[in-house]
Amino acid sequence: MRIINGVKWRINRLLEAGDLWWRSHPTAISMKTTLGIPAKFHSPARSVLENSILPYYAAQGSKSRMLFVGIDWYTKHYEKQFKHYEAYWTIDPEPSQKRYGGKNHILDVFENLNQYFDPPYFDVIICNGVLGHGINDRDAVEKALGVCFTHLRPGGTFVLGWGGTPGLLSFPLEESKSLAQFVPFEFPPLSTSSYSTKPQYEYVFQFFQKK
Repeated sequence: MRIINGVKWRINRLLEAGDLWWRSHPTAISMKTTLGIPAKFHSPARSVLENSILPYYAAQGSKSRMLFVGIDWYTKHYEKQFKHYEAYWTIDPEPSQKRYGGKNHILDVFENLNQYFDPPYFDVIICNGVLGHGINDRDAVEKALGVCFTHLRPGGTFVLGWGGTPGLLSFPLEESKSLAQFVPFEFPPLSTSSYSTKPQYEYVFQFFQKK
């Protein structure tokens, strides 16, 4: 019996290791990206994004235009959900990340969005994991949120996903004059305009609308 239990334990460990390798190892990610297989990152915040936020917007009409800010190996498959959209764009300043962007991809910082579009243009802008990780100081944050507001169509929504802790930015986000131009948007699937993943995870999704 002990031998059988030992064999079961080893098999389980091998399966777990194989599953972990297939989920997150760079080689496995590269293979999945090449084969068109979704490569997913597992976290409480990512689950909210993929199970609540993206499906809600994917159900919008075909005339919609979306911008997704902040891409990586786990965002490559997002574009498929919006293939019925009039336009799906991604933006990121890192050349190495380009392969994870959409068919319509801009190699630049979010703050320079006004160089590529005449406002207003987008119905939805999702900025996830960027504030506090590249856009940190007041000037950069104000400029990014400012172009976001300018390039949203009236009635358009802005989804901001970030760590939500004061130390990530050089100033309190509630002091942002650019963000103050928006009004809170109660996101229907979550019945709130600000959703926190605490205590599991230090992350918050905030929902805004351009009136």
